[in-house]
Amino acid sequence: MRWIQCWMAVAAMVGIAAGAQAAPLNSLLVTGGAFTMSGVGPNPLHPAAFADMSVDGSYDGSVPPGVIAASEAPYAPISIATFSFGIFGPAYVVTAATDEAGNGPFPGVTGDLTGNQLTLDLRSWILWWKDAINQGATGVTATTDGAGNFTATWNAVVVGGFANGQVGNWTLTGNATAIPEPMSMALVGSGLVALVGLAWRRSVGRCLAWISLAAIVEGGRDAMDPVFDDRDGDGGNRRERAGGTTHRVAGDRRELLHGRRWGHAPSRGVRQHVRRRLL
Repeated sequence: MRWIQCWMAVAAMVGIAAGAQAAPLNSLLVTGGAFTMSGVGPNPLHPAAFADMSVDGSYDGSVPPGVIAASEAPYAPISIATFSFGIFGPAYVVTAATDEAGNGPFPGVTGDLTGNQLTLDLRSWILWWKDAINQGATGVTATTDGAGNFTATWNAVVVGGFANGQVGNWTLTGNATAIPEPMSMALVGSGLVALVGLAWRRSVGRCLAWISLAAIVEGGRDAMDPVFDDRDGDGGNRRERAGGTTHRVAGDRRELLHGRRWGHAPSRGVRQHVRRRLL
């Protein structure tokens, strides 16, 4: 039974590792990053009002036409992140279905986690600097740590508009979490149950081993008691039956008893039995 529980635990853990399924994101928080284009940068990204992004296919932020601010502050309430684009002044990031060049429609941001591997669809990523420029990409990947933190990088070529052909280089840092798949949760549960059962059996087995050892030692002590140490063996057997001990333990007691009586140490079988129970 112990081996069955052990194999159940191992199989569950192997199943989780080998059969991990992509779990859709339920949160995506932008914590920083950088942007470089045409040798200008890297320009640090500053998380703004929509840094806690939507991951259900909808869009974040807005592009007010014709508004050019002198600093990043006016853009913070309407964007995912803001940054200073070198000598060109402040700029910001949103997600949108189209850009000013008419490219699109782009789907809203989605993503998933497979183990610690993050995959993002960022096709609707829009840079705004005097114009809405698509800088998105699909299949952006990153590796998360145990807390869900990640650093992703990608490059995007501008298509159309005044910056046509320019390449933007992006680094995005953030935190991502996903809803665990039901099958993975079931595997974790079955593995934990098997491990708890195995640990319980092991601790109980050790406890019983100590009880058995105590019974053997007590039996050896009782060998010096004339009431228990009946020379024909009948009194000892009756005492053992009355005590309700198991046949194995009773046999060990009798063997130790006879060993003491005749001046011999317990046999190798008794010692191995007690050693197995204690390990």
